[in-house]
Amino acid sequence: MKNIIMAKLGLVLVMFCIVPLGYAADTVDQADDASINASIYMYISNGVFNEYQEDLNYSSKILDEFVKGNISKRDAMIATTSLFTLTSQTAEAIVRVSPPPEFADYHDNSVGTLVYFKAYLWSLAKFYETGATKYAVQANDSFNISVKFYEAAKIELDKLLIDLEQAEMERLILTRRSS
Repeated sequence: MKNIIMAKLGLVLVMFCIVPLGYAADTVDQADDASINASIYMYISNGVFNEYQEDLNYSSKILDEFVKGNISKRDAMIATTSLFTLTSQTAEAIVRVSPPPEFADYHDNSVGTLVYFKAYLWSLAKFYETGATKYAVQANDSFNISVKFYEAAKIELDKLLIDLEQAEMERLILTRRSS
């Protein structure tokens, strides 16, 4: 019971950005496998995708400022490398979480989103460092794949939410019929 409470506490703290996702994954690891239900998983997942969207926006700002000549290659590389490090920690946290079975496809797409986003950031940092266009091409390819995984995850989540809503409605109907 203590492990379940610790897991839930860690996830609540993630929601409010008090602790890094890595700590939440540690608390989830300590809990029993059965303790991570759909709502706990969604808290983790929402945190991951909020960070992804923020990091995606920030990486776009870095690129925009670099293209406009407002920041140097070195500053763009340092900022992008910082994002890479943060994204790596987020990816590590979500990989360590075992989703409920019905979330397996969504989870796989979420992991794919972050893996390719990391590849995008790495290639972008290498482009800033070297100026070699091959890294810009790799970054573009990785970015596009990351977005495809993200879109697939959103579609899968929409299906899951519809299924969960339908199951809840069926449960309510059966409850009313039995009353």
